[in-house]
Amino acid sequence: MKAPFPVAGGGETQSVSYTSMMIRSKGFEFARILNSRVAYFVPHSFLFAILLTFIAYFLGVFITYQGPFDMVKFWVNGVWNLLPFSMQMVLMVAAGFRVARAPVSQRILRSMAVIFRTPRSAAMFLTALTAFCSLLNWGLGIIAGAFLAREMGRRIPRSDYALLVAVFSGWVASAASPATFLPLVYSDAVILNLFAPTSGAVWGIQAPLMVKTAESLNASLPRAIQAISAGETIGNVIHPFWTILLMGICGLSLRDIMGYCLMAFVILSMIWVLCFNFLAG
Repeated sequence: MKAPFPVAGGGETQSVSYTSMMIRSKGFEFARILNSRVAYFVPHSFLFAILLTFIAYFLGVFITYQGPFDMVKFWVNGVWNLLPFSMQMVLMVAAGFRVARAPVSQRILRSMAVIFRTPRSAAMFLTALTAFCSLLNWGLGIIAGAFLAREMGRRIPRSDYALLVAVFSGWVASAASPATFLPLVYSDAVILNLFAPTSGAVWGIQAPLMVKTAESLNASLPRAIQAISAGETIGNVIHPFWTILLMGICGLSLRDIMGYCLMAFVILSMIWVLCFNFLAG
């Protein structure tokens, strides 16, 4: 009985190709299973916002020793302070939606959606296009990527629609040591990003303490700044705030993509840790 693949000559290439294909297939299957399991534990997007609100409230009461009614006042005042940013988001969504729904834009998106026939090539192209559009304007990247993901999900056989959408997507000072400082700074930025999902807010909260801690530990200040930036940026992968536009356009819930987002977050975090420990001078 002949082996399915020869062991010499061109057969070695076929065997390696077959093994690589099986690994990719198992990887995609694992990602889908993980995503479906995570969906059972992730609350609805609106409930997620309510939970974060109560967590911030109780942290303010028990950690910063603010009065219960003072925290309510802070929340009310904070809502009105968000109006300028909220108006920017509304204008971005309305303008982006109208541009993406224009006949010319629809023809361009449909022509792009049929260029690639496999889910993997579609995900790679979607990532590259979204990154390019985000260089021009981050709002354009979200809107264009969302509409293109929707078109690809409709037209590409066996594509995982949720995966296409997911393609976008003080304790440090006391616990830090020269060896653990940067990972703790990174982790702190990720956690802060859940409550203050903007670069300026995370930097304003974290930077003063990080600068003093870096000086006291004789640690590299530029690397600490990079750790803050990396934690805030990679933390956006699992933050529900940045999925609001995508979920509305694509008709999905946060739970539909969180499994994929968690995998991306873990992989990107591992890459960051490896780079800072082995590549940085």
